Amino acid sequence: MGTALLIQPDTSFIRNVMASGGADLKKCYQCATCSVVCGLSPEDAPFPRKQMIEAQWGLKDKLVSDPALWLCHNCGECTARCPRGARPGDVLGALRSQAVRQFAFPAVMGSMVANPKAWPLLFLVPALIFAAIALYAGAPDRSGPLEFASLFPIPILEALFFTVAGLVLLSMGIGTRRFVSALRAGGARRQLRLGRPHAGL
Repeated sequence: MGTALLIQPDTSFIRNVMASGGADLKKCYQCATCSVVCGLSPEDAPFPRKQMIEAQWGLKDKLVSDPALWLCHNCGECTARCPRGARPGDVLGALRSQAVRQFAFPAVMGSMVANPKAWPLLFLVPALIFAAIALYAGAPDRSGPLEFASLFPIPILEALFFTVAGLVLLSMGIGTRRFVSALRAGGARRQLRLGRPHAGL
């Protein structure tokens, strides 16, 4: 007899998935058409049917660490054949977006990149930095001809570039390490489930 599975839904995760492209998530009624038509669906796992029901249940921790999310290349076959218009391809795209948001470092960057309303701010910050450099660093030499080096002194630009590049590499390294660790944990859990009777998904 299988073990009981306690479901603890994350309702904010469900809302985020629906807001970021998976608006038709709740239309899915688990007919498994998507798994049948998907050429990438493994024989031993109902992909993407399993991910659809986990998303409906708000199982964030299981989903963001599920390596199967990255199988989908959004060919649209499941969306075209879905009898309920649940658009599984779009839901999987939204789930991948939530996974990227989950593992981004710092977390505020993941939230800003995932929110189109925050994009102007992302462009505004570097524009203000360059405007400040042009106004203040290049101020002493206003009498001569207008040259790039007078507006943006090379030593300041180099210091800024290497600082930002270092921070970007650090953020990418931390985010990638967190992402890979979660994928390994998700893959290990899946192998454990396949190796023994399991009442859940």
